[in-house]
Amino acid sequence: MVSAITGTEDGDEVGYLVTGLNPHRLFDSGYRGFVELLTAQIAAAIARADEYERAQERAEALAEIDRAKTVFFSNVSHEFRTPLTLMLGPLEDALASDISVPANASSWKWRTGMLCACCVWSTPCWISQGSRLGGRRRSTSPRIWPR
Repeated sequence: MVSAITGTEDGDEVGYLVTGLNPHRLFDSGYRGFVELLTAQIAAAIARADEYERAQERAEALAEIDRAKTVFFSNVSHEFRTPLTLMLGPLEDALASDISVPANASSWKWRTGMLCACCVWSTPCWISQGSRLGGRRRSTSPRIWPR
């Protein structure tokens, strides 16, 4: 007996089941029901395998997107940190010694500049950690005031 195995989504035939019937048993409705049940079980197994394959493809695509995102944010983080490092060094030096601070500039302006620069410094840290963690939040501890 040949039975068509149909797909679950659109009802198209995905294959055929060829079964040999017992010559000593009458082919009645119970026997036909058994062959139909066997065909349905095989169709369900094929559908599960197809779904598993599609899930693997989606997971691979998401992993590739995540790798690209991590590389992108790593590059962005590096491009932010380089100029910030060049800014933070002189600011720290100026705040550490009162000699570098111009006489007409208030100390709070220098400290505010340092605070803003440190806040901007923490942004690429947060972005890069967020991209590595897959969007889960993680606390960062930026150094806000110089010692």
